[in-house]
Amino acid sequence: MTDTTQAVEQKADRSGGRLTGLMDDLQSQISPGEMLDRVLGFNKSGGSTSRHSIPQQISKHPLPYLLIAAGIGWLMFSEATENRQRTGNQVRHRKGSSKRRKAASG
Repeated sequence: MTDTTQAVEQKADRSGGRLTGLMDDLQSQISPGEMLDRVLGFNKSGGSTSRHSIPQQISKHPLPYLLIAAGIGWLMFSEATENRQRTGNQVRHRKGSSKRRKAASG
């Protein structure tokens, strides 16, 4: 039993090492600044390239942009719903406490 546990642990360690190596390779290949430049459509000489402009990228690959927009919309909707529920609970709580005060005084 311990042999299989040790084998699994060793395999997990090797896999983790490989993943760490892959992540290091990816990070060395592209920097966050380079990603931003690619998204904004700038080339290395500093000029904007018409080939990589955002509207053209959206028209070529609409699905990722639609998913991003849907995610942002969902986030905004859920926050608005949560805020409405929170303010509604506060209003109900205030109304309930004023009714209790009236009943206690009356």
